Amino acid sequence: MNKINVYSECDKLKTVLVHRPSGELKNIYPEILDQLLFDELPYLEMAQKEHDYFVDKLKDEGVEVIYCEDLVEEVLKDKKIKELFIEEFVDEALDDVKEKEIAKDFYNKIQNEKDLVEAFESGIRSKEIIKSYDIKLDRKLFIPPMPNLYFQRDPFSFIGEGVAISNFRYDIRKPETLFAKYIFKYHKDFKDTPIYYDRDCEGSLEGGDIIVLSDKILAVGISQRTSFDAIKQLSKNLLPNSKFEKVLAISIPKRRESMHLDTVFTVVDHNKFLVHSMASETTEIFTIEYDGDLIINKENDNLLNTLKKHYRDDVEFIKCGGDSEIDGSRDQWNDGANCLCIKPSEIVVYDRNTVTNKILQDKNIETVIIKSGELSRGRGGPRCMSMPIRRLND
Repeated sequence: MNKINVYSECDKLKTVLVHRPSGELKNIYPEILDQLLFDELPYLEMAQKEHDYFVDKLKDEGVEVIYCEDLVEEVLKDKKIKELFIEEFVDEALDDVKEKEIAKDFYNKIQNEKDLVEAFESGIRSKEIIKSYDIKLDRKLFIPPMPNLYFQRDPFSFIGEGVAISNFRYDIRKPETLFAKYIFKYHKDFKDTPIYYDRDCEGSLEGGDIIVLSDKILAVGISQRTSFDAIKQLSKNLLPNSKFEKVLAISIPKRRESMHLDTVFTVVDHNKFLVHSMASETTEIFTIEYDGDLIINKENDNLLNTLKKHYRDDVEFIKCGGDSEIDGSRDQWNDGANCLCIKPSEIVVYDRNTVTNKILQDKNIETVIIKSGELSRGRGGPRCMSMPIRRLND
């Protein structure tokens, strides 16, 4: 396994982590859409085809693709670690003592590690338990699924040569970071990775809000799902223990459609950014530095001028949807501002955002277009679905 190296959002992508949608999508039903942070019911078979298409496009570009579920499977091959994981997973998922005993027995009976990982991901329908155990349940799901897992950007984020493991804002997503905990504690390729923020740290922090601008500057969104307290905790751990010298904390509207910074602001090239007005118009931006303690200053300027001041003076913003408020709103809702940069001026985008894609192409940005009929139902784009492990900074 190559060493972790993420000091940019646009240096050539070498290795990336993804999760292929699986049985977890089959345990979403209308009454719990809000609880599971979905707006619609996805069609699993088509979502898998679209995801495979996405992965194939990355491989065509010479990117090594690693699946999160494979890493967890490798970790759980150790019997003692598997027992520890089951114990911790169930203790976090359930409160009732008898239900915990049943769940642990259910998982321990699954001998194949691949099947076990999928069982964790998919959750357990109550009917499966009622049939096999002497228990009455008044809910449809014994343990809920992890349908957001295909958005691998969120559970953790590689920063430089280290990692920030998320502390999710909503409890429904917290089991995803248990996978991360065991990967970074036990997997042979990742167990020595410096951890700059962990799943039990102060506040809430999610990977979609973390954008690595350079080897000196990190941008983090103050959003619906990431708190300023968490950003300060991350900064306190990161700045004195890495090459990074400054964190830009960027406040965006705390709404569903702008849940993370990368839904309104992503990198196209070293000096080019794909931006929606919800980010470009913000003036609540803070710089965080470290000199024995955190030094925090409010910028009192917009994002473009702040980046020109602290990052580089030739920054250019490309508007999601162009000058049309309607097109901008439509494309942003469908993750038109959420691109994955493969290399400078080459990005992966969803096919449905035709207005924004045309604007990018007119600016000589190469767009690798992927299908999005089902994947977009979870409210996440190409960047959301990918966690770069290594970029080549030439």
